[in-house]
Amino acid sequence: DVLRALHHAMQKCITPADWETLSDAEAQRVQDAFTSRCRAEAVRSGVAPAWLRNSEVAARNAGVKRVDFLLGKTVFGGLVKAPEDPDGCFRLITL
Repeated sequence: DVLRALHHAMQKCITPADWETLSDAEAQRVQDAFTSRCRAEAVRSGVAPAWLRNSEVAARNAGVKRVDFLLGKTVFGGLVKAPEDPDGCFRLITL
């Protein structure tokens, strides 16, 4: 299933090479998205308020994930094929 595969791929940690592709401004935006995701994951975990900080730290310790490169735009909008894309490649549209 395509959606399941996309979700799985977005949960993988980035590599140093991924991070090096970012400009300073892009890196800051990804860092902000990472921080927001970690906070949101802590809240969604349902832990008692006294444990929210520990839950957020655990999410941070897992590291930056590919989903953070989406900068919070995590609603699936479709896949499109552009003429210049190599065969078998599609672009992910997010909202």
